[in-house]
Amino acid sequence: YDYWVAKGYILIGDNLLALKDTFQAKATYKSIVDGYTKSPDDADDVKAIALEKYDALAAQENKLDQEMMEQKKKNMRQDEDSMENTRD
Repeated sequence: YDYWVAKGYILIGDNLLALKDTFQAKATYKSIVDGYTKSPDDADDVKAIALEKYDALAAQENKLDQEMMEQKKKNMRQDEDSMENTRD
């Protein structure tokens, strides 16, 4: 029974991803990772699948965060250059 509940939650997470609700999808996968105990008849290793999907989303978020930080740094440098040029 727990196996099918966890499989259902993975499906919900996948649907949330398709709807571009990454925050809820990540939380759904995390809930499986934190709360599911693998049973002997779990041939798919649902917990490992959820962890893989969670890690992929976390890596994607980290990449986006890094890109945003680089863009902010670039914008700050441009602003500083603009301010220096207006002083001259």
